Amino acid sequence: LWLFEGFTSYYDDLVLMRGDIYSESEYYNIVESNIERTVNQPGNTIQPVAEASFDAWIKFYRPNENRHNSTVSYYTKGSVIANMMDLIIIHETKGKRSLDDVMKLLYEKYQHEPDFGITEENVQQLFLSATGVNMDWFFRDHIYGTEPIAYEKYLAYAGIEAMRTDGHRRQHGFTGARFEKKRNSYEVTRVDRNSPAWRAGLNVGDEVQELNGEPADDLPALLDNLMPGDEAAFIVERMGQQYIIEMTTTKDPAISLELQPLEKPSAAQKKVHDLWMGRKVVID
Repeated sequence: LWLFEGFTSYYDDLVLMRGDIYSESEYYNIVESNIERTVNQPGNTIQPVAEASFDAWIKFYRPNENRHNSTVSYYTKGSVIANMMDLIIIHETKGKRSLDDVMKLLYEKYQHEPDFGITEENVQQLFLSATGVNMDWFFRDHIYGTEPIAYEKYLAYAGIEAMRTDGHRRQHGFTGARFEKKRNSYEVTRVDRNSPAWRAGLNVGDEVQELNGEPADDLPALLDNLMPGDEAAFIVERMGQQYIIEMTTTKDPAISLELQPLEKPSAAQKKVHDLWMGRKVVID
């Protein structure tokens, strides 16, 4: 599914940009969002995208409150993987090959063999056959493993600077918990792995009664008043019992990105960029 859903998610947007439905800047925003959503999901460091594919029927389609912490989206991360592999192939072959060649070979090879399924091993071998680039290391680290993807490095191949900001979009104190209004109270609906709320023992299903001595009638407003480093004492009701949960808020660990084309890219960077965008270029 990282291939059949993830790679097609990549081409969904790429084809619309190449067809002038999206502008380049709009397309960059989509790439930014895909990387942010992947990197900011705690499960990205826990579950390889190949396992996300395998476990789809018991995890993706049967979600629970811990899915965010233990799984990754084969749609979104699959799209990021396809994007990065495309840039690597164009760079390594000096513009002679791209991910398009892999997809074309898949089509040509299997359209006449409807009785044969496509295995991950087949796909891995086809990358080498279609491009001459050995991507075994990428499969090992990023498809079967959870090593961080060096997206800044690969985007730079196309003359794109990925400007990263830590916690840029949320300046308030971060607890790592999500809350939802349920009748007359706010209930904890998610607790992020290794967050202040996770370490303090706040649980999904806890009903918040007070925060720092104030009734939790308008919990979002109380949370907005918290800054990184502030103490947060929750009084919650859990299975008929009251508990005091105390934590120190932090800066939001989420990252945000802004992709910015270089003003003066090198000739090699411009070639990679133009081929990625679907433009015809002269290949040496």
